[in-house]
Amino acid sequence: MVKHTLEKSPTTIGSWALAVGQALASYGVDSDSLAKQFKIDLSQAQHPSYRINADDAGRFYEAALAKSNDSAFALTVAKYTSPATFHALGFAALASDNLAGVINRVQQYAEVLSERASISLQCKQDQYWFILQVPEERSMGSHLAIEAVMAAMFYFIKYFQHVKNIQLSQVHFKSDGSGKAEEYQGFYDCSVVFSSHCNGFVFPVTAINKKLPLSNEAVANASIEVVQEYLSEINSDDFLKEVQAQIHLQLLTDACQETVARALCISVRTLQRRLLDLGLTYRQVVESVKQKVAKSLLLDSKNSLNYVAEQLGFTEQSSFSRAFKRWSNMTPGQFRKQDRK
Repeated sequence: MVKHTLEKSPTTIGSWALAVGQALASYGVDSDSLAKQFKIDLSQAQHPSYRINADDAGRFYEAALAKSNDSAFALTVAKYTSPATFHALGFAALASDNLAGVINRVQQYAEVLSERASISLQCKQDQYWFILQVPEERSMGSHLAIEAVMAAMFYFIKYFQHVKNIQLSQVHFKSDGSGKAEEYQGFYDCSVVFSSHCNGFVFPVTAINKKLPLSNEAVANASIEVVQEYLSEINSDDFLKEVQAQIHLQLLTDACQETVARALCISVRTLQRRLLDLGLTYRQVVESVKQKVAKSLLLDSKNSLNYVAEQLGFTEQSSFSRAFKRWSNMTPGQFRKQDRK
């Protein structure tokens, strides 16, 4: 059975927008006002739970790049990032044993940073290719924005992990190098290929397993636990919406726990536990869905009470009326009269 999912807008961690804003401010530009044009509040961006629409983040970056009038703006953004920019994932990476561990954790928990981008690691002969991929048709998929993300990653490894002697084989960008090739090659200290088939770093095999100076697996694992809790929190609302959507779909037939759990490809026990984590019981969720649907149907005077009751799965109008009064402290008829006032 196919799992039902609700369409939602992918998000990006707010601290990334903060780094872009701080970089732009260093050019004397009012970054707060520009951010607000894209529904981004930089004063809230340091809070870990503050997430922004990925498309808005992409458009904000591109506008900031234009305002800076600096083709190498991405390198400035990198200098305004820190481990905290990447939430607890940054500290997990900081304490990883080697670059392979860093890449593995970033791959596994990339959703913390953005729900749109994906990361892959490919071994080709004696080299590792660390590639960042984004949907081409999206604003966040701008190759220019990816340049800033990659610069931040490199800056993180070189300056926060104190890996001064890291030597990349190459860096690849899909964008062209107009006006920035020399600065980029100085920043990465290696060959930089523009107008490439991908965005990514190329490491020699010898670099990927080299011991990092700040490695501490206990700290890394503790940080990953924080990451997992964070992901659970930001995804909890989505889970509730999925449950509500399935209940809505099943109102006319069978909205029991077994049916909904089966549609979501989870066990009844898992369904109950995850709702309990949100402070809810299954019955409470069902009641809230029925109440919302009932009010929506009652707003149309053409819908008889019998019809509304049937749409909610009630066999008798009187049962529906008693339930509605329990939910709203008024009868369906009183609700309709109130709405007409």
